[in-house]
Amino acid sequence: MRYKNLFLLVLGAMLLFGGALLIAGDETAKKAGKSWFDMENCAFCKNLIAEPGLLEHSDWENHKIDNGAIMVTTVEDEYLPAMRKVNANMMAVAEKLQKGEQLYLCGMCSAYGELWMSGAKIQTVETNHGYVEIFTSDDPEMVAKIHAFADKNNEEMARLMEMEMEHGHEAEEAD
Repeated sequence: MRYKNLFLLVLGAMLLFGGALLIAGDETAKKAGKSWFDMENCAFCKNLIAEPGLLEHSDWENHKIDNGAIMVTTVEDEYLPAMRKVNANMMAVAEKLQKGEQLYLCGMCSAYGELWMSGAKIQTVETNHGYVEIFTSDDPEMVAKIHAFADKNNEEMARLMEMEMEHGHEAEEAD
């Protein structure tokens, strides 16, 4: 269950980046052969695995609403300092992007940037246990893009969870 909260932890930090995310979305990621989530190589995501236990002690939810999507991240209290450290490290990545440094971003981070730059209204609310992200638009085409983004995240998260379960099962069989 290592990756169950990856998506929203990344989003929490990315909301503050704004213009730093002049990046291509999912179509460009597909053409470039990018993974949707790339914990090892993505300039943003790799910060998440740098904090031992953070992903395993987090929870993630992603829900479509009529005019967008709501994404909820909760982190066990003892891991909140780690989450804040990750967010600070991701801000440093954003600063590098703002200065023009070319950095590798996974498909999810690229698509997030495309939504941001295309005019989706993105709000974040920091809670006592994590974040709530709210993606909205009055434009039906943008709402469709937000819904597609939420669907893709749900699909990829389910795939990661399935792979995690298979990997865990294989490890148990080897014992």
